[in-house]
Amino acid sequence: IMRHVDEWAAALRDMSAKKPTVLLPMHGAAIVDESEVQSRLTILAEALEFVSEETVRRLNAGERKDAIAATFSWPERFANEPSLNPEYNRPEDISRMVAMRWTGWWDDVPGHFAALAFEEEAKEAVRLAGGIDALDKRARELLVSNPKMAARLADWAFFGAPGDPKALRLTIDVYMSRLAEPDMPVQEGLVYFDQAARARAQLEALKAAP
Repeated sequence: IMRHVDEWAAALRDMSAKKPTVLLPMHGAAIVDESEVQSRLTILAEALEFVSEETVRRLNAGERKDAIAATFSWPERFANEPSLNPEYNRPEDISRMVAMRWTGWWDDVPGHFAALAFEEEAKEAVRLAGGIDALDKRARELLVSNPKMAARLADWAFFGAPGDPKALRLTIDVYMSRLAEPDMPVQEGLVYFDQAARARAQLEALKAAP
């Protein structure tokens, strides 16, 4: 997923300068109040510019891209703005777009530079954990307190123990739980739903096998 955030903000500024009286957003009803149109265009442009500038500042300070996104600080004026509700992308997702544009695909983790199939990493993670039972137990413990980490462990289980019923059930449970989180962006939620559906289909196929 990649968008040119600076150009996105500039386009919003250009639209605002033309003083439109109607705005047709991708999400939600048409906005026909001219002052509201200006407000929406301006606040979104400001928010995108903030993400871009803050991401570049932290990149120039030597921070890794994953650390920037994971700890991205959203100012209160944006966090409390209803029109910036993350229906589609979170601020940290946009930060990752900015970072990728200016720095490329590598995430600054040395071992990630050489191409390695995720399945290989996942199989080793399952082995190090002591098997799928241990990984399943830890992922379920983390699901309430750290759902992002629980999802990483579920991915290790799914890709590291392909076709294992316990790995498939864990994948379904973790990603259906994540789907129920408040303010889950649509795009992110679709990814989680797709993974849960894939695991469920595999589990049903196993049950139907003679």
